[in-house]
Amino acid sequence: MEQRTLKENRDVLMDENILFGDKFFIEISGPSGAGKNSIMNWLLAKDSRFKRAVSRTTRPQDFTKETQGRDYYFDSKEAFLLRTQLSELPLTVHESRERFLEWEEVHGNYYGMTIREIMRITESGWYPINDVDPFGTLKLKKRFPNKILALFIAPPSREIALERIQKRARSGDDLTLRMERYDREIVMQDQFDKVFINHSIEDTGKEVYEYILSIIEKSV
Repeated sequence: MEQRTLKENRDVLMDENILFGDKFFIEISGPSGAGKNSIMNWLLAKDSRFKRAVSRTTRPQDFTKETQGRDYYFDSKEAFLLRTQLSELPLTVHESRERFLEWEEVHGNYYGMTIREIMRITESGWYPINDVDPFGTLKLKKRFPNKILALFIAPPSREIALERIQKRARSGDDLTLRMERYDREIVMQDQFDKVFINHSIEDTGKEVYEYILSIIEKSV
């Protein structure tokens, strides 16, 4: 009986109405080089109802511009992988919040979003927003089809994406891997709620914002 009760505690937070309430999760997605992080930051500056849901990652922190808990929660690989196993354990409701809602490996590093982080925002009456790779977004969209607003940001062309990616690639091999992933991700755009071509941050930000407002108005 106790075991069954603990399992119920584990599963209850996966109910989309408990997890999100009357809000939804705005997922700004797209391939590397699309500018999705810039669009997300534009939206955060535009509307105080949007709050960034901070992911956990094993990627090394850039201490020159990144802050723990603001940009990411930086974890060791061991700590991250241990958290991925929590979904298999009988936990209390409080403990269950530490589980990942979803997680992915991207460019050799792990990224994940916890239940606690989402509920921190939705329980305060705000809309969580994050920039997420397409694989992670679609995984969440499949699990919570009514509560994930999946928006795909695409660069104007592959050539422009290549120029942007070259600036962040650490080596020729890294560039090759990033472009291979780009080619896998760009073809996923038809599976998203809406696709935006990012010619400029300001113009695309306005387009995305107007679309999100239209969805909010329909959900009220």
